[in-house]
Amino acid sequence: MSTQLVGPGETQQFETSLALFKQQAQAIEVTDKESCLVAKTMQRDVRDYMKDIHAKLDPFVNSAKRNLQVARDELSKWIDPAEAVDSTLGTKVKTYEQNERLAAQREQDRINEENRRKAKEEADAKAKKAKEDADFDRAVKVAEIKKKLKNKEIGKREAARLLREAGDYAEAMKEEAEARAEEEKNKPVAEVQVKPNIPTVSGVPTSRRPWRWAATDLRKIPDDFWILDDLKINAIVRNDKDKTNIPGIRVFQEP
Repeated sequence: MSTQLVGPGETQQFETSLALFKQQAQAIEVTDKESCLVAKTMQRDVRDYMKDIHAKLDPFVNSAKRNLQVARDELSKWIDPAEAVDSTLGTKVKTYEQNERLAAQREQDRINEENRRKAKEEADAKAKKAKEDADFDRAVKVAEIKKKLKNKEIGKREAARLLREAGDYAEAMKEEAEARAEEEKNKPVAEVQVKPNIPTVSGVPTSRRPWRWAATDLRKIPDDFWILDDLKINAIVRNDKDKTNIPGIRVFQEP
């Protein structure tokens, strides 16, 4: 949509003058005093033409500038407070989400710690029972050997051999029991994931959780990252997130 600010007659006059000025400017060669005078005279005519244009159109330009500023002031009057409200809400939402993630992490840690404690108690109980069983079996065997010796069913040398064998067998049983107990202790406990109770609203993303890393075994970190190239590692972690595959570091998210 266009707005005609000058009449058809004036438009034709402007176009004719411009065409003449262009033709004269392209054709003239300033090589001496006379041609220089002609060029300067043409400059005067062009500047008179521009003064005439300014006189006719500057009022419209100035009016448009004033209207533009009025529109901008009106826009700022309503938008600036709304942006401040949005910022306030965003800060409160982010604070809640951070607190909720921290609370979820604490609950997750509590549950996992409780599960590990129970698993350890069960493993210790099994180990104690296995040891008691092994001790009981050894005592039974020793008692049987001594009974046979007392009843003269076996001689002293045979009894000594059997007692030695009983002792070795019981020790082996004890070692097996302890090994099984150790396996029970080291058996991984299923981790519990507690998700934060954060609502989702279309068009309003949750606050960002930047990915970070921490070294877990410096000996395993490849030479490419020594001296630890923090910028390089950060770039990879930001890109790969929890899929980051750099030996010797642990990737995690800040709460």
